[in-house]
Amino acid sequence: MLFCGNFTVRGYTPCNGALLPISANTALFSIIGTIYGGDGRTTFAVPDLQGREAVSYGSGPGLQPVREGMKGGQEQTTLTVATMPQHNHGLPVKNAPGDQRTPAGNILAGDATSDTIYAAASRANAQLAPTAATGGGIPFSHRRPSLALNFQIATVGVYPSRS
Repeated sequence: MLFCGNFTVRGYTPCNGALLPISANTALFSIIGTIYGGDGRTTFAVPDLQGREAVSYGSGPGLQPVREGMKGGQEQTTLTVATMPQHNHGLPVKNAPGDQRTPAGNILAGDATSDTIYAAASRANAQLAPTAATGGGIPFSHRRPSLALNFQIATVGVYPSRS
């Protein structure tokens, strides 16, 4: 259950991945088993939703299947050359005097001795030298906008019937 208070409701326990004794929580263990952890002999774990978003299990068109208890994603990512989309930083230029006065729809030409430093884009015949690699390789966050709420799971109460 989602709860907006800052305490745990009587008959519930936080969804924080805690290990619970099976002997004191047989009904809950009979429902979730060891999907979220535990040894299945003396302990089992409740789901750990701390810093995570809940998603429904199953599959859909174009989606990878998601099993109950499966964790996915990561809080931070470091973009590397291998994971970056293929691209270049080339700049098309004309290696000759320009014949245009405005940059719109044109490219740089190789002669800056007059006010016509641009040439028609269709006349590019060279590329400037590529730029050197840059960046610090520092991980960045890619978390969606979210709102922290208190997830709790019932440990006592009416046992759910199966359909």
